[in-house]
Amino acid sequence: MTEHDQTDEHGGTDAIANVESGHPQDHAPCDGRPLDDPRLDDPRLDDSYLRVVPGTETGGTVVLVGVTHDHPASRERARRVVEGVTPAVVALELSPLVIPLYRQYAGSGDGRTASEYDGGEMAAALAASGDGRVVGIDAPNWAYARRLVEALRSRETDREAAVSAIRDTISVSRHAVACAVGAAIRTVTPWSPTVETPASHDSSTADPPAAQAAHEARQLSRSRALLGALEPPPGQELVDELREASMSSRIDALRTEGAVVAVVGHAHLEPIYERLAAE
Repeated sequence: MTEHDQTDEHGGTDAIANVESGHPQDHAPCDGRPLDDPRLDDPRLDDSYLRVVPGTETGGTVVLVGVTHDHPASRERARRVVEGVTPAVVALELSPLVIPLYRQYAGSGDGRTASEYDGGEMAAALAASGDGRVVGIDAPNWAYARRLVEALRSRETDREAAVSAIRDTISVSRHAVACAVGAAIRTVTPWSPTVETPASHDSSTADPPAAQAAHEARQLSRSRALLGALEPPPGQELVDELREASMSSRIDALRTEGAVVAVVGHAHLEPIYERLAAE
């Protein structure tokens, strides 16, 4: 990148360049969205999916990327942001136990069938990281387990919600272990056990960028409307709060290594940003 690429017509430093250089995002709007940048003209990189937490003297800048899991627009968004920022750490909304499997999804030429799951936007971000550090920040992990135990000990936690949260944690933990075992099997045999299945979307990488972006926006709008009309299952709010708290604390700790790009589900984008901004 040339010096001209990093400076706009007013002499200011643009959002991506600030992150690339590790400097604080001094000119970012107060809502954490990045500044206008000609390199973000792709509609799939609309700033409604991005948040920037400025760097400090002790921590690097954090770029949060909101995604719709397995959507082609999100896959391209994750890849482009990681490639553009070249962060010290890429943080993914995956359990640490699942990272080895997604490394395999991100690999090319491994002889697997093209019809199997390709890892979606998480594998795309991982592949774009090159030799950079990649960390799984989602449950199950010790930070989440510690917060869950604290919540269960609290008299303010509803019993039904607590029981539901325990069941959810057990289910997620079983799946994470299955992914870890699946990765080990793939390493030593030609067999590819099915442990992850893609979300289905009526959009593909063959569609134009604008069509992908429009489809994703419609899907998110429908999802919000549906969630707003339904009563969440018991314990869902508790689980989401614990996950977002543990992911936020992990991202904050990773900032000591430099700039961080964190790829998370769109529903978690704002809550995690607000927690990091408050810290």
